Amino acid sequence: MKSDKINNNVIDKIDTALTANPTNPVTDDQELALFAAEKRRFIDITRLVSDWIWETDPKFVLSYVSLRVMDVLGFHPYSLKGRSLNSLGKFVQEDGEPSSLNWSKPFRDELFVIVDNDAQPRHFLMSGIPVFDPQSGQFMGVRGTAEDVTQRRRTEQLLHQSEFRYRTLYRKSPVMAYSTDKAGLVISASDHLLANLGYGEDEFIGQQACKFMTSGFVELFDAAENPTITHDGQSYDVDCQFRKKDGTIIDVLISTINDEDEHEGVVQTLNVVLDVTERKHYEAVLLRQANYDFLTGLPNRGLAMDRLSQAFGRAHRGQKSVALLFLDLDKFKKVNDTFGHAVGDQLLCEVGDRIHTCIRQCDTVARMGGDEFLVILPDLDSGTLSEVVARKILRAFEQPFILDRREMVVTTSIGMAIYPTDESEPEQLLRSADAAMYRAKAGGRNNFRFYAGDKIDLGYDDHLTMENCLRRALDRDEFFLEYQPVVDASDKKITGFETLLRWESPELGLVYPDQFIAMAEETGL
Repeated sequence: MKSDKINNNVIDKIDTALTANPTNPVTDDQELALFAAEKRRFIDITRLVSDWIWETDPKFVLSYVSLRVMDVLGFHPYSLKGRSLNSLGKFVQEDGEPSSLNWSKPFRDELFVIVDNDAQPRHFLMSGIPVFDPQSGQFMGVRGTAEDVTQRRRTEQLLHQSEFRYRTLYRKSPVMAYSTDKAGLVISASDHLLANLGYGEDEFIGQQACKFMTSGFVELFDAAENPTITHDGQSYDVDCQFRKKDGTIIDVLISTINDEDEHEGVVQTLNVVLDVTERKHYEAVLLRQANYDFLTGLPNRGLAMDRLSQAFGRAHRGQKSVALLFLDLDKFKKVNDTFGHAVGDQLLCEVGDRIHTCIRQCDTVARMGGDEFLVILPDLDSGTLSEVVARKILRAFEQPFILDRREMVVTTSIGMAIYPTDESEPEQLLRSADAAMYRAKAGGRNNFRFYAGDKIDLGYDDHLTMENCLRRALDRDEFFLEYQPVVDASDKKITGFETLLRWESPELGLVYPDQFIAMAEETGL
């Protein structure tokens, strides 16, 4: 308790008693009783308050010390009387340097260090007022209070040390982190973050954090402002991109944690930054490998079917059509066998590029595997555009391919099916387009066919079954010859015989040459 908290009337009356001439005794009983009461009140107050009260003479020798000093310093008040204030301790500044006071004026909360009875330094905030003789104005000494702040300063020191250790760990740790205030201004940043981004401390701190981001700052702002996203010390992860000083963009994952005050809400936000650029790169590589053909860079079967399903959904909602073109190169095996797989691979890449020149930007070219390609034509008002595209592709294939410094003409057979005219499911539409492609092959190659929907179509399963049976037919002695006479029309005489190869398969029955000869040539059988 400070001296100004003591009842002024009490101080005035005690002051009168202390400065009165003791040779002139007070004779008024009421005045004596009042004085005694005020003295008891004063003593009670000095025992109750946490501060101890002191008074000096003009030479700053202690003339009064309250009993409270025993609890605080362990000294009996009488042992301190007669000691100068300077012998008891010293006034210092916050940095420990000596402090000089103007004793002729009141002072408040001056730091005073005393060594207690256990030889331990104690810190007090001293407040005092000078006392002057009412008649002569002569300086009589100083009265004051001493508030023990030793524990408070120790706590503050420990807190300061803890904060220093935290800041040192924060700054010097190999973690990228920064803090922002309520306005989004950067108030601190780890050295590791600054080094990775290439900014100096003066370039980064004090700036809006979003200044250094190309994406994700809106989500970060929402996380800082919305207590339902981050509360009770929980973190919230946001994908962002940082722009380094040299202009490089890096992908980062920021875990943001709000430091909240009971009254002020969010005081600051701690953001821990993890560089995920390399991880994002590998994720993109894996995603591409999972969805794109390694050789040609075209969408693979999985991605093509996904896009076909999406096209079905849009077509259904917009009452549109979707055309699917199934392309198979004619006699591609001969190219591989004659010129090698490197030339064959080059041909497949150039085929994909050439098909791209024949379609719209919204269309998809995909490689199914081998020498098979798909073309998806979404959002059609009718299926007639598919025929236009098929003819463009066939005309594009009329131009020779330049492969290993050789000109080579390669043709393709195209099968087409239309949603919703032919099928209502993506896989079914694929099978129908595949069946139509085999009809184009059977029709002499280098042409296109629409799905007919009848049993003449040889679908993929039937084609595979026939190929497997054909591979075993010679060993099982299933081929036989038929002879057909050649008759001269003028005299109706037989001039010779044609030899016709026939195949009697136990599984397929009688198979005619127009069905299995082309397959035998295509598969190299």
